[in-house]
Amino acid sequence: MAKMNEKKKIATVATTGFLLCAAAGGGVWWAEGLVAESETAIDAAKVSIQAADAKIAKIPDLEKDVIILRENVDAYTKILPDQSEVNDFLRTTERFAYQSGVVLHDFLKGATGKRGKNYSHYSYRLQIEATLWQFMKFINSFENHDRFIRVVQYDLKSAARDVVDRAVASGADPRHEIDLVLETFVYEGKDSGGDIEIPNYAKKRDRFASEIASGAEAVALARYDYVEDTVRRDIFVDPRPSVTGPSFGDNPLIVQKKIIEGFVERIAAARDLHGQWAAGQDYLSKESLARELRDLMTGIEEEAVLAQPRITHQSLLAEWNSTVQQPLRSIWQDLRGFDPEVEAATTLTEERLLGVLEQMRGAAQRGEYESAIRMHGEVAEQLEFPEEDVRFGIAMQIHKTKAAVETLVEFGEIPMSIEGVVVFEEGRSGLLINGQVFEEGEYLDDDLLLKAVAKEQADFVFRGFVVRKKW
Repeated sequence: MAKMNEKKKIATVATTGFLLCAAAGGGVWWAEGLVAESETAIDAAKVSIQAADAKIAKIPDLEKDVIILRENVDAYTKILPDQSEVNDFLRTTERFAYQSGVVLHDFLKGATGKRGKNYSHYSYRLQIEATLWQFMKFINSFENHDRFIRVVQYDLKSAARDVVDRAVASGADPRHEIDLVLETFVYEGKDSGGDIEIPNYAKKRDRFASEIASGAEAVALARYDYVEDTVRRDIFVDPRPSVTGPSFGDNPLIVQKKIIEGFVERIAAARDLHGQWAAGQDYLSKESLARELRDLMTGIEEEAVLAQPRITHQSLLAEWNSTVQQPLRSIWQDLRGFDPEVEAATTLTEERLLGVLEQMRGAAQRGEYESAIRMHGEVAEQLEFPEEDVRFGIAMQIHKTKAAVETLVEFGEIPMSIEGVVVFEEGRSGLLINGQVFEEGEYLDDDLLLKAVAKEQADFVFRGFVVRKKW
């Protein structure tokens, strides 16, 4: 092979150098492309990381919302009965009827059906007989029930005139016939099978206790304690005078009022004498006052029998019963039970009553409940005094002390295990009782309310009394 001359060598070197430079340039361009792709991937990864961080930052708030909602599901649905409670609705209705004095004639199950995805409704038709006041108390029992019960409608057929006349004449209220339709709902949507597990759930739940309490408070049952006021007129009774009773054309309303006023004055005198007789400290004076009172009462009663037919105005019949007939019956009841010899041996003086009261209170404070109840039983039959007698107030305190002691005994028999206490300066404190959480203002039972919670004690309202439990 011939040797290359100088020019060929230079050309070969130049060509080789060019190719090497081109290759190097291509490598640089390819590397720059890889760098650009990597930077793009890094930027995308940063965006993803930022999005993930944003989601992670929301997790505590989301967990808080989930915990509060989970804990309040029972509060939200507590006012809706479950299926077993719907089946016991007749028993609940009968209990309310008994407590209010209503006569339950018929109980018919009405229409049922779905309301939305998670609710079913049940309706019931009741046929009852009741006075206006009994009916209102009956309705109030449902309104204060822990479960939601709605009064859909009611139809009232007022008592007939002859029924009204007989009721008023006897001092009672007329009873009306009432058809009542009630409706309740059942929540069927609760399903905890798909709940997401939250780490350290119990601790986080305790941390959000005040928010949970606020959520439950939003659906707390607003209660109204019905107070019977029979002084008011029954709006379903015609107040106009009866046309079926005796008619005295010469006996207008003003004359009837004068008749009643005359008897009221005479009965006031009898009441004064009755008060002196009841307050008597020895049987001799009581025997003398009793004879005088019997003579006075006999004269009033004989004249009242003759005067009663002349009271025909509907509005005055009730007044006649309350201001004449009832006081006469009350005074006669005391007199007919009076035995001078027994009275001499058993009269309770004010001093003796105060001693009984003090002994009962001392026994109760020492926890000797049976002894306190026995003391009451020894004097119970002698604790009937007129309101004017100074012993009346002491007797009422003795009765109240006995009722309070019985309430303490019944409260002590309630199975109640205090397993935890949560006290908040703001918001509602609560107790873990028998494995269930109860907050201030919640009912453990129909007649047991958790009133207040402190670190070492809690106050309950039971049967109208405040009972303190310490631990």
